[in-house]
Amino acid sequence: MPRFLQFGGRMGRLAYLGYSLLIGFGLGFVLALIGMVAAAATGGQVRTLWQVPLPMLALGVVAGIIALWAWLALLTQRLRDLGLPPLPILGLGLAFFFFDQYALVGLLQDMGWPPVGSSSLVGGLVNLLVTLGLLLIPGGAFESDGDDADAAPAFEVSRPRTAPVDRRQPRAHFGLRGR
Repeated sequence: MPRFLQFGGRMGRLAYLGYSLLIGFGLGFVLALIGMVAAAATGGQVRTLWQVPLPMLALGVVAGIIALWAWLALLTQRLRDLGLPPLPILGLGLAFFFFDQYALVGLLQDMGWPPVGSSSLVGGLVNLLVTLGLLLIPGGAFESDGDDADAAPAFEVSRPRTAPVDRRQPRAHFGLRGR
């Protein structure tokens, strides 16, 4: 299986950029090809999605699902490289996407702000900041090194109790203790 379809592992900034461009241009090429074939098959009368022939529509849906899978795999690998847990971050991103699509767009239109594409201006700015962060933040930036003095241990190790050793006086003998 190609690397950009796998959810395991880590991915650096340059590889993330390259695979993202590959997936974006590949999906755009497939959808443009489907649109041209659909327009040629119907004599240029395609005005709605329901006028597209069924095999072309099915091919577009399959291409979209593969592109979504690949994008989620790339994002998971990149978040893991940054030292962040992928599942909560993806859940937070999905929640913000739905909030932006169904709440912010209508609210900002009522306030007089024009929509930007299919999202709001706030959603577009957040998307831009997340994309720049994924491309510019070096890998391992959010990993903990384990030398945090404030962090409490997960459990205490019990050690056997021994007599205290006086470290001020040097030992009188070296070697085996039984002598």
